[in-house]
Amino acid sequence: MNKKRWGKALSVALAATMAFGQGTGVVASAADNTEEAKDAVIDTEDTADGGEVTIANYDMSADIWGDDAGWTVTVDDWDSTGASISSFVYSSDQWMDKPSDGSDNGVNYWFGNGAGVLTFSQEIDIPAGTYTFSSEAMGEKGSFYIVLEDEKSEAVSLSGYNNWLTGSFSFTTEEDIDDARLSVVFDVEKEGWGYLNNVKAAVSTDDNGEGNIDAPENPDPEEPSGEETQPVDAEIYVEKVAGANGDFITGVDVSSYIAEKNSGVKFYDYDGNELDDQGFFNFLAEGGVNYVRVRVWNDPKDENGNWYGGGNCDTETAKQIGILASNAGMKVLVDFHYSDFWADPGKQTAPKEWAGMDA
Repeated sequence: MNKKRWGKALSVALAATMAFGQGTGVVASAADNTEEAKDAVIDTEDTADGGEVTIANYDMSADIWGDDAGWTVTVDDWDSTGASISSFVYSSDQWMDKPSDGSDNGVNYWFGNGAGVLTFSQEIDIPAGTYTFSSEAMGEKGSFYIVLEDEKSEAVSLSGYNNWLTGSFSFTTEEDIDDARLSVVFDVEKEGWGYLNNVKAAVSTDDNGEGNIDAPENPDPEEPSGEETQPVDAEIYVEKVAGANGDFITGVDVSSYIAEKNSGVKFYDYDGNELDDQGFFNFLAEGGVNYVRVRVWNDPKDENGNWYGGGNCDTETAKQIGILASNAGMKVLVDFHYSDFWADPGKQTAPKEWAGMDA
């Protein structure tokens, strides 16, 4: 390995939206992974935008368990974690936001039985220069960081559904490095889940075209940048369906409404007047909505009483929303997940209270 000099900086960017839903994916679980599949590393021609470093399958467009996976996937203990690693199509979940580049493919994981460490890694060649490695992830009950040989970035804590986070790791090498091991590592708690996308390398330069490893001016999204964010028009308009009568269901999923309000979200009418809870549901009804959907999880909290997130959809939350919708004259569709958190055709975890019960 050639001698190298490092300089590091971490940048975290948070893009949050409060929409929640379900999705499907091609699942490989602890029970059906083979050693051959877990150790598959195939070089491809995929190259990260703007970089001189080739990262195989950087956008996760190829099946993570297929011949063009590009990545070695390892879990410290497949059996005790109950780890399930899936290739995932984001558009299969109508509520899910895509990562920053708009790509439709990624990798999903779920640790149903216990905590553990999940690692995606591959070997790359790095020409001399200054670079920034980055990756995007979202999820809950876990954190992720980037590792290059014996250096690593600070950990980024995952903060919920549709909260895509970017961790970046900047460094300089004065000489070429061959077969350097690049990894994205997730420390996952029990019942932790998440998605990975866009593992990229880009050349870092200053105004003179020279390597620049300075940290960004405002790396912490919690710190104010000095500029106040202003609302913008969404430019979304849905044409009314011609011929639809009162029997036609015009519905909206409002499962996350209470959680959104508790986090500080405000809603306004067309004239800019802030709406209270009942006013919001009346506003929906006046706009032609006649049904609301609300999902129900059995016990969406961990052993310490912390919410899993995703709208905190327990029965009490569903009752509050149901009353508000009924008072506005709308009907309510209750979607029981029979799980403590997200459930879909590829992931159905029984509630904690059901542990040990027979079917």
